[in-house]
Amino acid sequence: MTIWEMWERFTLWVSDLSLGSILLRMVLAVAVGVLIGADRRDKNKGAGVRTHAMVCMGAAMTMIISQYISVRFPEMQGDVFRLGASVVSGIGFLGAGTIIVGDRNRIHGLTTAAGLWTCACIGLAAGAGFIEGTLVAMLAAYLILHNLTALDVRLRKQSRVFDLYIEFVDIEAVHDFLHELNVRGIKYSELVTQENPISGEGVVSTLSVELHSYNEKKTFLRNMKEYEGITYFELA
Repeated sequence: MTIWEMWERFTLWVSDLSLGSILLRMVLAVAVGVLIGADRRDKNKGAGVRTHAMVCMGAAMTMIISQYISVRFPEMQGDVFRLGASVVSGIGFLGAGTIIVGDRNRIHGLTTAAGLWTCACIGLAAGAGFIEGTLVAMLAAYLILHNLTALDVRLRKQSRVFDLYIEFVDIEAVHDFLHELNVRGIKYSELVTQENPISGEGVVSTLSVELHSYNEKKTFLRNMKEYEGITYFELA
């Protein structure tokens, strides 16, 4: 018997609703949750090992229940696999709770929310007995979380389009700054201006700036430090 034939027999066994098959699926789902959750906890994020393990295990159990209903009640009308579809959409509410807008309009938790959603999807695959898809997705999630962080940071630093958070002394300083951008032909968008919610003095603005080239970025930021109407700024 070849390795491929042994693997096919193994996957057929996993697709059965035996106690051993169910146990293997649940263990694999928990392992996926622990793997993804460990990365989030290592980076001190809100959702850690327990949250991801529970989400993945729950999603796997949903698919096992769907399979059980289809086998136990074959005459039942309707799509029993809608339970799995409900997990994919319902996990969005849990993921939304991990997204936080900081005091300077910084957004935190998007990767954690995406990880929870991905964790639920992989859990559905494990619960359905789709071992190949579960293993490939688990490996892909691990590589994305551990190996693409440096690339993401590098690309963000080298981008000629970036977001700015700026604190101005008053609204006139905002107008002068925008006028200076127009004179230099620098494009900007998504401008939002409001009173400073932290100190209560002056105004704050967030906007997206597009320079002509990346080489202008250092000079642009250095000039902002010398601008009298700006009391504080940072890349958002």
